[in-house]
Amino acid sequence: MDVQPCRGASLDDLALDLFSEYRRKVISPEIIEENGRNLTDQLSALRFWDHQENVPTYAGIILFGINSRYFLPGNYIQFIQLDADGTPIAGQEISGDLRNMIQRMEQIFEARNLQFLEHSGGFEEIAVKTYPPFSLRELLINAIVHRDYTSNAPVRVSWFPDRIEILNPGGLFGQVNPNNFPRINDYRNPLIAEAAKMYGYVERYGIGVRRATELLLKNGNPAPVFEVADPSYVRVEILARPRP
Repeated sequence: MDVQPCRGASLDDLALDLFSEYRRKVISPEIIEENGRNLTDQLSALRFWDHQENVPTYAGIILFGINSRYFLPGNYIQFIQLDADGTPIAGQEISGDLRNMIQRMEQIFEARNLQFLEHSGGFEEIAVKTYPPFSLRELLINAIVHRDYTSNAPVRVSWFPDRIEILNPGGLFGQVNPNNFPRINDYRNPLIAEAAKMYGYVERYGIGVRRATELLLKNGNPAPVFEVADPSYVRVEILARPRP
């Protein structure tokens, strides 16, 4: 979906400084200086511009859009903090370009991811987080990358005292099914997946869920529980590390 033209959008809808910064991550300065392409040709070379329609692609809007929700109403993250009874006590909507949304959610996670001291077996105490930060980021990015951007529903992050639930619109895609998830990978939004890797949020394709699970287990958390049978959404439950 992300490679399709976003009809009605124009260059004025893109934060071109964000594109310039991204371009420097994927193309060497020498090549940029030598090729002499105009701006839309540069965008098109990275599949962020559709020359046939003369508009940005949806990936361009998601990554560099000034107001992406105008074109994609569901392109935001709904964060809700709840008490033990499930009553909301705080919440906010996180929108903007892809990197900004991820950075703001990392700040939200960091502010709530409690650290406590635990005996290491001797007289020493070690600091332990309730959740390994990498796992939270990886599972959030997994939802953002694989979500269905044609849906008006957001990615939902629900923070309970004993667990976190992340739900993204859009079920498993392509060759992935409940029997082979997460061993098999496929991409509904290949440009968004590529951008997440270029920004350094993804180390290597296809290992994110496995790595997040390994770090949760190493931290003393249970393995994440995925709900993937419904074709309209994917849900993951991340349980807190038990306190001693």
